[in-house]
Formats: sequence, structure tokens, C-alpha cells
Amino acid sequence: MIHRMNARFLSATLFFLCWIISAQSQLVLQIDSLPQLTPMRDTIFGYLTQTNDLAEPQTVAFQKVNGKWQFKFDFQPSADLYLSIHRGSEATVALDSVGGKPISWNIGNIKTGNFSIKIKTWADINRRPTVTPQVRVLDDNFLMPQLNTSRRVWVLLPSDYETSKKRYPVVYMQDGQNIFDATSSFAGEWGVDESFATTLSNCPQAIVVAVDNGGINRSNEYCAYDNAEEKITAQGKAYVDFLVKTLKPAIDKEFRTLNDGANTAIMGSSLGANISAYAYFTYPEVFSKIALLSPAYWINPELKQNVFEHKINQNARIYQMCGTEEGDGSVVMNMLEYNNLFLDRGYAFDRIQFIDWPDGQHSEWFWKREFPRAYKWLFECEDKMEVINNSSFQMSPNPAIESVVITAPVGLGITYIEVFDYENTLQLSAETYDVGEYNLFVNTIYPGTYSVKVYTNDGNVETLTLYKI
Repeated sequence: MIHRMNARFLSATLFFLCWIISAQSQLVLQIDSLPQLTPMRDTIFGYLTQTNDLAEPQTVAFQKVNGKWQFKFDFQPSADLYLSIHRGSEATVALDSVGGKPISWNIGNIKTGNFSIKIKTWADINRRPTVTPQVRVLDDNFLMPQLNTSRRVWVLLPSDYETSKKRYPVVYMQDGQNIFDATSSFAGEWGVDESFATTLSNCPQAIVVAVDNGGINRSNEYCAYDNAEEKITAQGKAYVDFLVKTLKPAIDKEFRTLNDGANTAIMGSSLGANISAYAYFTYPEVFSKIALLSPAYWINPELKQNVFEHKINQNARIYQMCGTEEGDGSVVMNMLEYNNLFLDRGYAFDRIQFIDWPDGQHSEWFWKREFPRAYKWLFECEDKMEVINNSSFQMSPNPAIESVVITAPVGLGITYIEVFDYENTLQLSAETYDVGEYNLFVNTIYPGTYSVKVYTNDGNVETLTLYKI
């Protein structure tokens, strides 16, 4: 519809031109509120149309003025004129609410001056944000002077941060888009905030700082060495210097942190694991808890030399984890090599951890599942650590997309099933009439981590953990 040219479009265009020429007043349309997840680089456009005219709408482009999107034009009051807003196509139109309809504003009878617009959500991100209330965006454009750019930085605060005077350890994480919110993720979220509200509630709480990756520049920023074959020009040193010399001081100043190395962790997956390892090798006095999930060591084999050259922090805890079959088994072999290098370098056996899972994949759902396990090991609360669904009941597939099959041990019948989210709000329930196996459809709930309570005919309740992707 947007690009179709016809006589009605020409008629509408002439109408607007005549209308503007004969106008005697000026109106400033200003967008004062945007959804948190609005892509920073997108341009915002408006449709101007008449309710009694079937012609194509007139498209206008908003301009950024002092940080606000504005469109200024002369007009004649009482025109039957409506405005709707999008980011380049009808697929990105502004909606009146999550799950709602496209919204339009009647601007025909507005007096001269500013007209304030608040946009609640966009059609293309018309999903419920999955962040908990403890997550905030520190800055959409946090300056990175070492890289001559800026980036969104997220912060997760402990649940008791506002009511206590305590200081907290800090975990720095890469690929911030994927850490807290499914609506900002490019490959699925880790649900770190939900993990702290559920499986990690009995562990030492931490402030989690997540930095968005650089998009098309991600590989460059997360590599410490060039790779001509992969067309990577390394910017990893500058990125790590940003973490240590710019971001960490800002976090320590803004929040109540335990800023010593013993209470500072760094974590990442794939290339994010590589740059996390390099950050530790470069600044072993700054980071003493390092989690490397599915590290892509093959991209930068030069990292091996850093193992031999860095200054050992005997108090460091280094956690490595991957799927057994990732890269046809090459990831686990590379990871095992590094594990042996750490031992050869002089690290104590109980300061390094090596885990591979037969069902593991190079995927966000896998890293999401394993995040609590990594955190518990790093912060030494593994005595409280439960095995995922360590139960005689079976639930598969897990993670699940459409449905999950729950199977009771022989001799037991399932009478009722309830599914709760991280806020302990009931999301699903099913009366199962004393069956031994039940296929529960979960396609109606949002991606996330859920607690599943299975009621049996012997009067007991079994609690399982479900990962919905």
C-alpha cells in the first residue's frame, strides 16, 4: 500500500501542498516517549491522512532535535487530519498497547504549538518484555571512547538493593541484547534476571552489567587478534580497555559494588567467551571469576599464548562449559586443551571447572539453561545447587517450543499440572485424570523459565523446571 502510485495519491499530495501553502499556523509534532526497545538507528516517519479520503497517506520524516524526534509544519486548523507513526513500513507501525491496534492521533483541530506524542509499542516488537522490575537500562548510548562509539548498557540490581545498604559483587556479561529480554535478543534470551528470582535466590546476589554487542562489528570487538580468513580486524584490546578503564569505574561510582577483583566476574559465550578470557588474561587483578560458555577458541588460536604469558591469579575460578557435539566435537576438544593448559600453568585443580553436556548446542537456550550452574560454581554456592529436574519424573523436550511430555514413575498417576512464572503467577493448568503420561501444550506462554508442579494420585507434588523457547 505504501508505495502504490495512483490518481488518489496525486490528489492527496496536491491537497497537502495546497493545505500547507494556505496555512497560517505552525505545529510541532514531538515524540516525548519511545518504547525502550526502539532500534536506535531507525528513522521515524509519520502518515498524514484524512478519514474521508481513501487516497494514499502522505509520508513525512521526523528529525532529531535535542534528543527528541520532531516534525514541524504549517497548517490550517480544523482540517480533518490524522497522524499515524512508523519506522519505515506498515510492519513497524506504532500500536496503542501490547497486543493492541495501530494508533492514530487527530491533529486537525490542535492549536499552534507543540503536540506531545507517546508511543507505547511497535508492531514488530509487539511482544511482552520479559525483563523483571530489577532490570534497567543504564544508558542507551554509553560512550566507549576506546572504540569511538557508544552502546546500550543494561544493569540488573539485586532484589534487596533499594532496601539495604549492602555492597554487591558485579558480573560483567557480553551480548547484552540476549541477557535479559526476549524482545531485544537476536537469538533468544538467557533469562538471567529470572534466574536470580528463582534458581539463584539462595545464592549471593550480584549486580549484573550487560553490554550490547556491536552488531556487524561484534566479531571485531570480541577478537583480540586479527583473522584474515574470517575478515576480522581485532578491536578486542580496545573493548577490554573500555570494560576496565571506562565502564567499571562508572559502575563502581554509580552503584554500591564490591569493586575488588575477588568480587568481580566476567562471562560470555562463543566469541563473547573469547573476549572474556582475554579480559582475564590482560587484567587478572580485575577479574577473578571467569565463565566461558562454548568458547570459540578456534577463531583466535593466539589466545593459547596468553595462557602462558598472563600473571596467574591463584584465587581465580575459571569455568568452561560446552555441548559435547558442538562443532562436531571440536569445541569440547579445544576446551579440554585449555583446561590442561590451565593445569600446566599452575592452577589448582579445584579452581577450574570443565563440563560438557551431550544435549548441549551452540545456542542461547543452552547457555540460558547453564547460566545458573556457572554462577553457582563461580560464587561457591554449589552446596545449594540442584541438578536440573533431578527427579524420577521425566519432562521432554526441555527446552520446549510447542509442547512437553511429562511422565510419572511406574505406579504413579498424574492428576493435575500447574505452570508458574518467576513471579509465581499461574500461567497454565491442566486436569489430567490420573494418567501416567501427559502431553502439555505450552505454545500459549511466553519464552522464559517456569516452575511446573505435578500433582500425583498419592497426594504428593513434584516440582520441575521448564525452559520455554
